[in-house]
Amino acid sequence: MLALSLALVTISTTGGALGAPHAPVRPEALRAWSIVGSGPATPSEVMCPYLELSPQGVPHLAYQDLGVAYSRLSIRRWDSIAQGWSDVIAPGSGSTAQSWYNRFVFASDGSLWHAAREYQQATAMVHQLSRAGWRVLPTGASPGDAHYVDLDILPDGRPVVVAQDGSSTPANRTVVRAFDGQSWRTLGDAPVSPGTAAYQSIAVRRDGTVLCAYSDSTAGGRPVVKRFDATANQWVDCGTPGFSSENAANLVLELGPDGAPWLAWTLTFQKISVWRSGPSGWQQVGAEVDGADTPVVSSENWRQWLCLRFDSQGRPWTAYQAANLQGRATVKRFEEGQWRVVGAPAFTPQAADYLTFTLGPDDTPWVAFRDGLTRRGMVMAWR
Repeated sequence: MLALSLALVTISTTGGALGAPHAPVRPEALRAWSIVGSGPATPSEVMCPYLELSPQGVPHLAYQDLGVAYSRLSIRRWDSIAQGWSDVIAPGSGSTAQSWYNRFVFASDGSLWHAAREYQQATAMVHQLSRAGWRVLPTGASPGDAHYVDLDILPDGRPVVVAQDGSSTPANRTVVRAFDGQSWRTLGDAPVSPGTAAYQSIAVRRDGTVLCAYSDSTAGGRPVVKRFDATANQWVDCGTPGFSSENAANLVLELGPDGAPWLAWTLTFQKISVWRSGPSGWQQVGAEVDGADTPVVSSENWRQWLCLRFDSQGRPWTAYQAANLQGRATVKRFEEGQWRVVGAPAFTPQAADYLTFTLGPDDTPWVAFRDGLTRRGMVMAWR
């Protein structure tokens, strides 16, 4: 494996807390959305921020850093002792050029795995941050030029990546590849999608079954979900392909507590829909998530990650920007048959561009975004 020696700034264990545990969760009636820290989480302007919490509940923020040459990748995390944000790697040292999408997950051992479209690289790129430092895996996470890069971790700790592959014929088909310890191997004998696809997303069940979802041009831009049959070395449909009549933008796949696939997507500037797979096929979960709001579908024509998460009670949560509310963010969860606002609607100070959302181990919701006024990364939590 290729290794890149970079200066690690503040790391003891990858997911370990820098400081004391978070304060006890307050009753919901006493909570409010507040900025984490004294202001923006980043010292400079950002694009494509992405937020996840380590297994210990420590927020980490990856982003394209406009304060360094070539807008390279930076990663920061919250230091609960210093009550501030600190660098996990030296600013801009995570990539050699602009880093797009910046999807990352934590493995069970606390290591951080990151995947991105990186300019000047011929394929999608994958990195690992562990006690040993920052490591760049060999190229080849996609066959060629990649968009809509997403990743997850197999039970044995290996990364698996889905992307829109620009080198396929026809162009921009869905391809899934897993790392075997030395190089990248395609899952299946051919690309997953028969034609052009977009908004790829991936998830791995506890038993190692890989699922992917995408918006399929051969199905009129409608959603498709497939499962990899490792024995047959082929992809099989999860339900009817293109089961909804809606054109699915910003599609995201997530697994429910029972391992069943769920999807969320945006019908461009009209509504956000959440669907789940059950014994009788795909079914919509409640009415449209956004109600009377007008959801924003992209920031500067780049994908908005429509994050879908489940809390300890099995309730789904999501977040969105509302164009009719100056682009500010709203978080909702599904309970008692409807999508309900969590805290106040439109709670961010300004527009919440590149909005990303997650839940902590204690069910605390967190959002990160590029602040519409300062254009710097900002993180907020409902606590």
